[in-house]
Amino acid sequence: MNVKLVDIQQPRKLFNLLDTCEGPVLCCGMGLRHNQDIGNLICGLTVPGRGIPQLELTVSSSGDLSRLLRYMTR
Repeated sequence: MNVKLVDIQQPRKLFNLLDTCEGPVLCCGMGLRHNQDIGNLICGLTVPGRGIPQLELTVSSSGDLSRLLRYMTR
């Protein structure tokens, strides 16, 4: 399932959440679960106070999709 997240104000919190997902979480074909290097790279490229404008993810589990939706509604 493809998910497009927009206006991510707390990217570090998102990457911590991705580590708790059951199945793979991919962005541009790269796995994000437990991949601290990619998380640090993406978070390091953000402008302070502006977050990440858009991030497209692919998840395989409906439970993981539910987690992402709960994250974005908080």
